[in-house]
Amino acid sequence: MTPAANGAGGRLYRSPAGAFSLNILQLRAAARKDTKRRLPFLRFKFYTSPGKHAIIEGISEIRLENLPGRPRKKRPCPGAGERDREMRLFVALQPSPAFREALADLQDRLRAAGVAGRYLDPGNLHLTLAFIGEWPRAVTEILPPVEAPFPITLSHIGIFQRARVLWAGVQPSEALNALAAQVRRGLQQAGIPYDPQAFNPHVTLIRKPVLPGDGLPVGVVPPPAAMTVREVCLYQSEHRAEGMAYTVIGRGDGPRGKSDEAAPGYGK
Repeated sequence: MTPAANGAGGRLYRSPAGAFSLNILQLRAAARKDTKRRLPFLRFKFYTSPGKHAIIEGISEIRLENLPGRPRKKRPCPGAGERDREMRLFVALQPSPAFREALADLQDRLRAAGVAGRYLDPGNLHLTLAFIGEWPRAVTEILPPVEAPFPITLSHIGIFQRARVLWAGVQPSEALNALAAQVRRGLQQAGIPYDPQAFNPHVTLIRKPVLPGDGLPVGVVPPPAAMTVREVCLYQSEHRAEGMAYTVIGRGDGPRGKSDEAAPGYGK
């Protein structure tokens, strides 16, 4: 492919046969729409293939249907089955009723301390093990069983400044870390992309928190609470009229038993 006359907004390239031309900035714009690929644009060349793809040689590819000004054809998602659209998925632990009650109590304590922001509905609270994002089907087959149930204990609060979330943390747990690693290995082996960010166990309580002072309010501590981890859940997040909703759509097989536990001092 050879450069031709400069086009509006960027250099124009044409295929040797003259059958296809593409503005470099258009190619960049198309890549930005492709959230599953983050492509560098330094010293590349591309050409058209018989399948009508713009190929970035040695890096990746972008479908021409993603280009600005070209209508995108609607195609069924492979493996979607009964669903005709992609789902936004993540794998997480569902709090037991007593653990959820303790988290809601902690939210009330933060409100009373003057912390403003977008409080999550207690029914939406969860502890994420792996975030998948958009995917065309439920992937319950990758959910591992919890062969040996183990406890997690509510312990502290923290804030992610960059993500702008205030969260509740749990005591360090090798079993919890191992379970998160097992979930991520399963996703990787199944070829399902997920957020590779290091696992930091937490339950988001408030988005875009506004603190009354320079830091977290002094004296606000979580109520004593614990739960036994017995299963891993697949969640779907959806935008609804009343806000975001996180719904369990699949569960991993594992031992069943009493799951509602609280530490002494926090009642059931």
